[in-house]
Amino acid sequence: MAGMTAIETIYADVDVASFEVSSIPSTYQHLLVDVSVCSTYGGTGGDYFYIRFNSETSGSNMKQQIVIHNSNTESVLNASGYMQARRVPTSGSTEADYGIVRFICFDYANTSKKNSIMLSSGSLNPQRVSFGGGMVTNTDAAVHTVAVICANGNMRRGSTMTIWGLEDA
Repeated sequence: MAGMTAIETIYADVDVASFEVSSIPSTYQHLLVDVSVCSTYGGTGGDYFYIRFNSETSGSNMKQQIVIHNSNTESVLNASGYMQARRVPTSGSTEADYGIVRFICFDYANTSKKNSIMLSSGSLNPQRVSFGGGMVTNTDAAVHTVAVICANGNMRRGSTMTIWGLEDA
């Protein structure tokens, strides 16, 4: 039977720019990351945040493609740079709801391939969903650190991130 183990949960007692979990054990098959977030950014169109592995500092070492649905319109983001979760709710929205972001890093401890993720996010206000995937392009290193970094504001107090280890049957 497949299993899930919580590796670490972070809760923001105050507004924070980022969450980071390091020293992730290599004993699982995949990593699942759940983030509940609202940005302090004052804009009404939603904020976004970067997903970074192993303290990567170059924005040119990752590629992604995300489909974004905004109420009645769809768009596609093809990007080089940091992987991004899009359309996080902001305090500038009518109601400052928290959105959900979930991504899976497949086979994260394998050093014979590039790391890749599958990503989905959604919020009620603004009404937006996105899904897609991305890949680290410059290294085959195992993932030992995962960070999410708010792009324009901070993650509001009450935001959380949980990293789960997934085991195959």
